[in-house]
Amino acid sequence: MSEEEIAAAFFVVPAVVKQRLRLMTVSDKLLEIYEQDGMKLDQLMAFSISDDHTRQEQVWEIVSQSHNREPYLIRRMLTEKTVRASDRRVRFVGLDAYVAAGGPVMRDLFEADDGGWLQDPTLLDQLVMEKLQEAAEQVRAEGWKWVETALSFPWGHTRDFAEIDGTPVALSEEEAARLTALHSEQETIEAEYAQADEFPEDVDIRLGEIEQAIEALEERPVSFDPADMVRAGAFVSLDTDGTLLVERGFVLPEDLPAEPDDGHDESEGYDDAPAHHCTGDDVEEIGTEDTFDTEPEEDGLKPLSDRLLTELTAWRTLALLAHCLSFGINALHESSHGPSLARSVRERLARADRLATALALDLVEAGWQPTVENYLGRVTKARILEAVREARGTEAAGRIAHLKKNDMAQAAERLIEGTGWLPEALRTKGLSAQMKTDEVPDYSADGPAAVAAE
Repeated sequence: MSEEEIAAAFFVVPAVVKQRLRLMTVSDKLLEIYEQDGMKLDQLMAFSISDDHTRQEQVWEIVSQSHNREPYLIRRMLTEKTVRASDRRVRFVGLDAYVAAGGPVMRDLFEADDGGWLQDPTLLDQLVMEKLQEAAEQVRAEGWKWVETALSFPWGHTRDFAEIDGTPVALSEEEAARLTALHSEQETIEAEYAQADEFPEDVDIRLGEIEQAIEALEERPVSFDPADMVRAGAFVSLDTDGTLLVERGFVLPEDLPAEPDDGHDESEGYDDAPAHHCTGDDVEEIGTEDTFDTEPEEDGLKPLSDRLLTELTAWRTLALLAHCLSFGINALHESSHGPSLARSVRERLARADRLATALALDLVEAGWQPTVENYLGRVTKARILEAVREARGTEAAGRIAHLKKNDMAQAAERLIEGTGWLPEALRTKGLSAQMKTDEVPDYSADGPAAVAAE
């Protein structure tokens, strides 16, 4: 009889029949243990995820000697050499493409498996690299001197490159109107629930959609001068959400244009001397050496020594700099709804970004750390999971995805701690801290209490 015929005969849905038949894929040894009440039904169901009897028995031998015999642990051990269907690589190439190429998929009929597990990581990586190479060829056809392709590049891989400036493509009237409407809807929702402890689930989902739509509109494509492109290149890789990531406009040090040589000796004269970036340490160092004139004291107003003049003017330089910078730098993001105001804000932020890049400004070294109070508790669940995914990987994000927002924010704070992760608004272009990706605890069953305990 077919599964449908059996289901009709016993007045159950076909899925129930498939589940019962799936239990027979478990090792006879384990079925015997279950028959003798040495194993619970949910544990037996967990073993049915794999049809490898040898591995099933190995896993049971391990967990039977442990206090933790939870089904989630059995499933994780049986799938540790597979790839989740929610993995960024799978989202990039598509599950259908993997199956069409002959790749096997492991499914769990007793739990929501989010598409299952891919059992041939080698085939998957091959499909990913083929698709990345195709994308790289398209980018190279734009006119770049070089294009590098990788599944992912190290954090901060662009640090030693110079960048060429591109021109952001302006918003169309339709896009500007759409952006204004999205900002208005976002502000209305946030004002309505300003006094609530957390957003309702449907509202939280909608806010996440609005944020993504705003981000897509505000991240404008950039056009480059063909004369600059012939000495610059691009990096093509896979982003954390499974989309294609193309980073354009990077120049190798040897490809930088040569500085013009006018034959003038820059070491002579005040006017032609190279600028010196003075700091408080410079002033202190100057003052610790021969500040006073060592010649015998003489009557009358003797001209100040060069060293003393250097010290005094260093302090004066610092006070001019501080005054000018206070007027000339503003990296504060402000809501803007008019096209002209939006353009002025973007230009101001772009100037601040260029200065931050020149100074290699690192907010991690400055002491900023994402917490529930300053970030994680004030964004949507989707943003929290995005932060954990970028800092710790997809698996870590999946382990806290089932938590409520407050518990999720607290768990995320502990996971992200020490990784060097920063929100996009605080990152300095071309400068990134190497983030840690150590093994993280599993919160899927222990819940927020375990997070607090850890």
